[in-house]
Amino acid sequence: MGAYRGNRDALEADAEKVVRRLLAAEASVCGIMREYRVAYPTVKRLYHARSTAEQRAAARRCRRRRAAASSGFQKGHRPHNKGKHFDAGGRSHETRFKPGRRVTGGRHNYRPVGTVTVRRDKNSQNRRRWIKVRDDGPPGKRWLPLARYLWLAAGREIPKGRFIVHRDGDTMNDAADLSNYACVGRERNARLQWSRPGHARRKNRTARERIAARRRRAEADLPAVVGCLLKGAKTVREIAAVYGVAAGWLSTVVRAAMTDEQKLALRRLRRARSRRAAAGDGAPAGPAAPPPLAAGWQCHGCGYGPVDPPPAACPKCGGAAWERLTRRAAV
Repeated sequence: MGAYRGNRDALEADAEKVVRRLLAAEASVCGIMREYRVAYPTVKRLYHARSTAEQRAAARRCRRRRAAASSGFQKGHRPHNKGKHFDAGGRSHETRFKPGRRVTGGRHNYRPVGTVTVRRDKNSQNRRRWIKVRDDGPPGKRWLPLARYLWLAAGREIPKGRFIVHRDGDTMNDAADLSNYACVGRERNARLQWSRPGHARRKNRTARERIAARRRRAEADLPAVVGCLLKGAKTVREIAAVYGVAAGWLSTVVRAAMTDEQKLALRRLRRARSRRAAAGDGAPAGPAAPPPLAAGWQCHGCGYGPVDPPPAACPKCGGAAWERLTRRAAV
């Protein structure tokens, strides 16, 4: 049985009229669907086959203009509440905002101009004085560091890319004569911070600096290291673990510092140690040997045993089935 095409045939018969209505924005695709009782893809194929992209774009613009004109406020429209003032009545006037009220903050946290407070820096946690210079403008520009304020108040300029630092590193030492201030760039400030004792970067040295310090300590004790090796008290690996350096680096440094006689004595010591290890004298103890197998027979029914030789009947359960033990004996 074929599909019903009555509605589609009627749509195709009125194709020219339907497309003309769609292009003139007199009807929509959904409206044509309800009118002819057809599916959306059917109307869409018909519309796209008999129109160009420019025509469809113009029709969309026309529909938008008509929709805006019909749903928006018309020219000369008068709001229903024009000229009317709302009054909630009751005691609402007691809690309303009063004229002249401060937009940000209130009486409980307001600070007048000239107030000096102490804050902590976000990163370094250093304490620093700030002074309030204005009441208006953005909140971020109402306060300035006291060092910067005193520098500008003295008639000095701060070029772009520079800032005010304390020469002695004490951020609370704000001298009125500006003797403790310096206007520096980021490079100069980094040098000042590094030169101060107890700086965080000095405490948290990099891995390369720590390795270099360990090597210097090992090189300072090089005669004692050579003597320890010649006595056979420790090996190169053990001494390297004590100083926290690489065994290969320590072996290279030791060979460069030893004489030919010391190298020969060290080789003889290593050969003797190898011979003793091969002979078992002084060799490190290995894993314990497994215990020997237990000899005997065990009752298959109750586990009685071990016995050797097995009797004809188990004295515990009276069974006659026996099995030979294959497990390790208890130590």
